[in-house]
Amino acid sequence: MFATSIVRRVRHIEEEAGKLARGVPVEGEVGGRDEIARLGQTIAQASELLMARDHELRAAHAELESRVRERTAELQKANDDLYHSNAMRNAVMSCSPLSIWAVDLNGNITFWNAAAERTFGWSAAEVMGKPVPVIPEDFKGEYQEWLQRFHLGLSVAGLERTRQKKDGSKIDVSIWTAALRDASGHVIGTIFVDNDVTEHKRLEEQFRQSQKLEAVGRLAGGVAHDFNNLLTVILGYVEMILLEPENSPSIQDSAREVQYAANRASTLTAQLLAFSRRQISQPKVLHLNDVVEHSLKMLRRVIGEDVEIAAHLDPDLRAVKVDPSQIDQLLVNLVVNSRDAMPHGGALTIETRNVILDDTYAGRHIGVSPGPYAMLAVSDTGGGMTPEVRDRIFEPFFTTKEAGRGTGLGLSIVYGIVKQNGGEILVYSEPGQGTTFKVYFPIAEEAEDVLAAENGANELGGHETILLCEDETSIRKLVRSLLVKKGYHVLEAESPLRAVEIAREYAEPIHLLLTDVVMPQMSGFELARELAETRPSMKVLYTSGYTDNRLSGTWVMEPGAPFLQKPFTASSLGKKVREALGSERAAT
Repeated sequence: MFATSIVRRVRHIEEEAGKLARGVPVEGEVGGRDEIARLGQTIAQASELLMARDHELRAAHAELESRVRERTAELQKANDDLYHSNAMRNAVMSCSPLSIWAVDLNGNITFWNAAAERTFGWSAAEVMGKPVPVIPEDFKGEYQEWLQRFHLGLSVAGLERTRQKKDGSKIDVSIWTAALRDASGHVIGTIFVDNDVTEHKRLEEQFRQSQKLEAVGRLAGGVAHDFNNLLTVILGYVEMILLEPENSPSIQDSAREVQYAANRASTLTAQLLAFSRRQISQPKVLHLNDVVEHSLKMLRRVIGEDVEIAAHLDPDLRAVKVDPSQIDQLLVNLVVNSRDAMPHGGALTIETRNVILDDTYAGRHIGVSPGPYAMLAVSDTGGGMTPEVRDRIFEPFFTTKEAGRGTGLGLSIVYGIVKQNGGEILVYSEPGQGTTFKVYFPIAEEAEDVLAAENGANELGGHETILLCEDETSIRKLVRSLLVKKGYHVLEAESPLRAVEIAREYAEPIHLLLTDVVMPQMSGFELARELAETRPSMKVLYTSGYTDNRLSGTWVMEPGAPFLQKPFTASSLGKKVREALGSERAAT
C-alpha cells in the first residue's frame, strides 16, 4: 500500500509539472508546490526505507542461499552414504560364500548372488523374476506354507533341508531367512541365506563311522586277546598229547579234532585282531608292485577261470613302509571280495600309482594328511553297491552274502590293516557300475629293505637259560613245560617286577628273555629295556595276543625284534626260541 501511494503521487506530480512546462495554469499552484515538496520529502523517506528493505531482502536471500547450499550438501552426503551403503551391501552379498537369494510376495526371485550361482548352477539371468527352482518336488508344499508365514514377517534360523541343483543332484543346506520391508515397514518379500552343509554332514558321518568301528575294534581286540590265551593253552597241551606215543589211536584222533577246531578258532581271532589293529606290526620299506607280482599267481587260482585279472603297475612306484604279510592278507581279501561280487564272471583289475593328496582332498577325509602316497586299487565289474551297503561294508560281521558264505570280516580286516599301517582306504561303487577300492599308503623316506626268505630254522632245543615272564598262570606253566622238555633251563616270573628281581639275584648268564607284551606294572618292551642295562647281551623274544596303546602310543614293534603271535604251538615256540637265540643248538 505504501509503495502504491507513492507511485500515484509521483504520477500526479509528473502531470502537474508537465502543465507548468507548457504554460498551463495550475490550480492551487502554491499548494501544488508545497505538495511536491512534501512529496519529495516522502519519496526520500520511502527511498531510504526501500533501500533498507532491499538490504534486508538481500541478506535474507543470501542466508536462504546458504541454507539451501547446506541442505543440498547434506542431501548429497546422505545420497552418497546411501549409495555407498547399498554398494557395500551389494558387494558383501555378492562376495559372500553363502548362497543369498530373495523372493517377492508372489514367490518370484528378486535377488540371486554369485554364491547361489556356484552352489545351485543357475545364473541370475536364468532365475530373476521366476519361481524358485531349487525346491525339490517333495518339499514344495512345505515351501508354500513357509511363504505364508514369511508374509507375516516370521523367519527360520539354522533349519536343515534338501535343495536341488541344476544338474538334478541334491545337497543339504542350513537355512536362515528374514523379512524384507519397505520404508513404511510393510513386508515386501523374503531373503534366504543357504549354507551348503553336504560335505560337513558327510564328514560327521565319516567320523561317527570311524568311532563306531574303533569301539567295535576295542571290543573285538579284547575278546580276541583273552581267547588267544585260552587257545595257546589248548593247542599246547593237545600237541603234547599227540606227541605221546603211549596214547591210544582214539585219544589221538580226538586230540586232532580238538587241534583242528582250535586252529580254526585261532584263524578267527587273528581276523578280529587285524580288524581291531591289535596285531603286532613288523613294517618294512618295500614296493607294493613286488607284493602284487608275488601274489598274482596265487590270486589267479583263488578267483577262478571265469574272472579275468589284469595288473597295471606303475614302474616308477615309490616305496612305502608296511608289514608285507599284512599287505598280502589285504590284497587277498580285496580280490576275494571282488570275485564274490562277480558270481557269473567278469574282469578284475589291480593298479598301482603314485598320487599326491592335496589339502582339499585331506580336508574331505578324516585322518588323511596331504602329501605323496602310493595307491593300490582293486576294481571289479560286479553288481556294485547301494549307498546303504557301501556305508557299512567295513563293519565286522556285516555281509550281504547268504548264510554259510564268509564271516563278514574280510573288509573289516582290510580296514584294520590299512589303518594300522598308517594308510587310508576309500570305496567307489554304484549299483550296476562295479566297485573300486583305493588304498593309499604314505611314501617312505627310508631306504628299501631286503625281504629275507625263510631261513628254515629247525625246532631243536638247547641248554640255554631262559627268563620266562608271563602273567597268565596257565600259559606260563605250559611254556615252561615245553621249554624244559626241549632241554632249556627256565627261570619263571609271574610279573615284570618279579622278573627284575630274578635277573638281579641270578648270578649266572641269562641267554633269553621270553616275555609277554601286555602285562600289569610295565610292558614287555619296558621290561626288556630295563634288563638290558645290566644284561646287555641277553636276547629278547616277545609274545602276545595283541599289543595296545601303552606301547609308546603305537602298534608298531621295534624293527627286527623277534615276535611270537599267540596262540602258538610247541613247534612254533621251539623254532622262534632258536631264531631268537641266534644258533641252531647250544653246545652241550
